[in-house]
Amino acid sequence: MQSKNVIMFREGRLTYFLAFLAGAGLNLSFAPFEIFLLLILTLGGFYQLLEGAKTAKQAAKISFVFGFGFYLCGLFWIANSFFERGGAFVYMAPIAVIGLPLILALYFVALGCLYFKIKQYSSFFRPIIFALLWTVMEYAKAHILTGFPWNMLAYTALAKIQIAQAAYYIGPYLLSGVICLITIIPDYIINNYKHRSTLWFYIILQLCMAVSLLWGGAKHIENTTSQNYKVAVVQPNIAQADKLNPNRKVHIFAQTINALKQVKPDAELVILPEAAIPYFLDKNANIRNELVKHVPNNSHLIVGGLRYEGKNYNSLKMYNSLFIINKKAQIVAIYDKNHLVPFGEYVPLSNILPIQKLTAGMTDFEAGKPTNNLQAGGINIKPLICYEVIFSELANNSNSDVIVNITNDAWFGRTIGPHQHLAAAKMRAIENRKILYRSANTGISAIINPNGVVEKSLPTGAFGVIQ
Repeated sequence: MQSKNVIMFREGRLTYFLAFLAGAGLNLSFAPFEIFLLLILTLGGFYQLLEGAKTAKQAAKISFVFGFGFYLCGLFWIANSFFERGGAFVYMAPIAVIGLPLILALYFVALGCLYFKIKQYSSFFRPIIFALLWTVMEYAKAHILTGFPWNMLAYTALAKIQIAQAAYYIGPYLLSGVICLITIIPDYIINNYKHRSTLWFYIILQLCMAVSLLWGGAKHIENTTSQNYKVAVVQPNIAQADKLNPNRKVHIFAQTINALKQVKPDAELVILPEAAIPYFLDKNANIRNELVKHVPNNSHLIVGGLRYEGKNYNSLKMYNSLFIINKKAQIVAIYDKNHLVPFGEYVPLSNILPIQKLTAGMTDFEAGKPTNNLQAGGINIKPLICYEVIFSELANNSNSDVIVNITNDAWFGRTIGPHQHLAAAKMRAIENRKILYRSANTGISAIINPNGVVEKSLPTGAFGVIQ
């Protein structure tokens, strides 16, 4: 006969295995898979496991394993950027792929422990308490330290675009909480089917939320209107290996010019991606002149590039910038990226940590000042560079006409990473009810309407223009 301790040990292992499986499987409800109903098994399964936790320590372990499984299987693609950089950075890939999920899983530990403590005071309101704690966790992930609101639960609603429209009214954090509540109610009902009052309350609540989200979202889509602009989004498809090779500057510039030649002559705006030009545009009028030769008359060119301030190394400040250039090759506006990628564009505690940033160059990038709008030919533009699009607050601007997001996802190759990044851009379009133009070096470039629907796009690895 097996001892009681052995049986409990095996049951514990099964619990943690199921928690890991639920966390890993949760990624299937996000882009590019978007299996929305699977949330009932994955997130619902996590809720069931927490309900069965006997101690706060067990709840913490279940939550940690769930969070680790979610981020390990959802963020594995960041390893590709280290392989692209090559050299010593290759050895940092496993540290990043395992270390980041270990850190982010701590948010779920806080969620699980708080829920275990609070649930004891109320059986009836447990699903609502859990959903509120999930909302707080999403907000905390977006704001603590530098913030990392990647794959918020709200993004799963993009699979059911009517539901996603609620983000315009309540924002992504509350929408995450609502989706969490909808997801776990079926599990709660199964556990409490004998309690008639509880059963009917949550059945009615579930029906009300479903009808409100689906019907309300459909009416929102019907009533959405937007100004049409003639915009060309360019995807030059430059391999990251070329961008990291200083001997390939001429090739990069020539390929970018070839892409510009495909732009139709009626374009008002032409958009090139992040760091598209391997020269300092503000210091090189000849390069600007060559670029504007290949854009239509009366149009403006939006292009990403680097710029610097300072006369010597000690005073040097480097910026990841967006330039707006008119047909006369004059720079009419500059936006310096405000929210930088830790370890990618700068190293936190660089005086202590003996490592370099992932992007090329010895100098860390400087954060620019927040910018509301830039003007290009009478169009008010909200600029977002790369990673900034994942932050809801950075995109919020009622005075802009359109949102422009330039990025270089070549770092992540043909993985699920660029799809997840695009999902964040879709949500920003919904929240602001504005068209979002997204130019990505190797994809996924897109024109996204105010309802978060991709009207036109270019896949990863494609060369061309969408207009």
